Amino acid sequence: MEGQAGVSKVVKASVGNVILASAVGSVLEWYDFALYSAAAALVFSHLFFPKMSSVAGIMASFGTFAAGFLFRPIGGIIFGNLGDKYGRKTVLVVTLLIMGICTTLIGILPTYNSIGNWAPLLLILIRILQGLGSGAEFSGASVYAVEFAPKNRRGLWGSFTVMGVWAGIMLSTGLFSLVSRLPQAEFLSWGWRLPFLFSVVLVAVGLVIRARIEETPDFQGLKESKSIERIPLWAMLRNAPKEVVSVMAATGIAAGYGYVIQAFAVFYVAKVLGFPASMASLLYAVSAGLSIISAPLFGWMSDIIGRRRLFIITAVATAVVAFPLFWLMDTRIVGLVWLGYVIPFLVMNSNYAISPAFYSEVFAGNIRYSGFAFGREVATAILGGTAPLIAMAMYTSSGNRIWPIALYMIVMSALTVLGGYFLPETNREGTLEARLEIGSEPPK
Repeated sequence: MEGQAGVSKVVKASVGNVILASAVGSVLEWYDFALYSAAAALVFSHLFFPKMSSVAGIMASFGTFAAGFLFRPIGGIIFGNLGDKYGRKTVLVVTLLIMGICTTLIGILPTYNSIGNWAPLLLILIRILQGLGSGAEFSGASVYAVEFAPKNRRGLWGSFTVMGVWAGIMLSTGLFSLVSRLPQAEFLSWGWRLPFLFSVVLVAVGLVIRARIEETPDFQGLKESKSIERIPLWAMLRNAPKEVVSVMAATGIAAGYGYVIQAFAVFYVAKVLGFPASMASLLYAVSAGLSIISAPLFGWMSDIIGRRRLFIITAVATAVVAFPLFWLMDTRIVGLVWLGYVIPFLVMNSNYAISPAFYSEVFAGNIRYSGFAFGREVATAILGGTAPLIAMAMYTSSGNRIWPIALYMIVMSALTVLGGYFLPETNREGTLEARLEIGSEPPK
């Protein structure tokens, strides 16, 4: 078809722009996530909840972490709907601005000693606004990359977004590790603020990149064929309820399991095992760096052997390594602590890297952004935002035992297997509609 050839030319001419545009927002979103989770585990209890006990302060800090996640589905609903109605590009610029402004505001926020109870209240408010913006970023960036990709490379191109996730995490944990080497008084006074303020640079770069990108061929085709839904959210709920619920379940690893590793395990290494905070941050940064390399590998593998099959295999693998994670770290032998953290992290990433293409392909073009964002972010709010709190509560209520946390992680893995089982294989010929022939029925 002539239209399809035209799309092919757009794809070939835009590879660099697509990589940068899909990755840059994920860099900022997850730069903030890793930064905030580390600060919540190591700093915020001292600065924003100093009147509480040590355990209560940590719980309160993780509570502010959860507050942002509870508003992510609202952001996903609002911006996903707008992305399906008015275009992917416009929404991606708006979400980038919201996230960047909020991260910067945290860097200049007065602490409890300066403004009393207003400090934690303002912190929670900023996290809520941040949740609204980040609730549509990963899904929008993933849809953007996949809609530009050649049909036999959608898994690979979708993994660009995941590479951005780990690049942001590696950058933030690397910077946090550096500032945490400051003397304790200086670190708690001003050092912790520097990584938050650095987000201004990321926002500026991101806006330059996204202001210059093109709209996706799929959305252009939607406009030309007059296939845009009046209310995409309603069309998604009407036409693809099974797929939405399955995506929610399939997000168990990326949300619940992953956030135990990324938030609670950092706390566990530093506060329970007694290693320096800088080592805990470095563990996280190195794991993220290795995940940048492995993400495109698993995205590419899903193009070869199938999205659904590989998704389920990697989900089972995460369950297998849940208990060894803590067994190895509890030895307190530095090399084994590294293995205990890095290996489960990489196994988790092997599953995560497949999701951008998998979830994008499940939904038709005119409900794709809404379906992806709604399904993923509802699960992220329920499972991800509460994961550090649940892990901490399990740890303290069980007499400081780790087996309940490992079981919780296995439940998240099982939930992902279940969700993947009920989703269709999507990288077969014809499972994603032709670029200019876009309907609203999901693949069967």
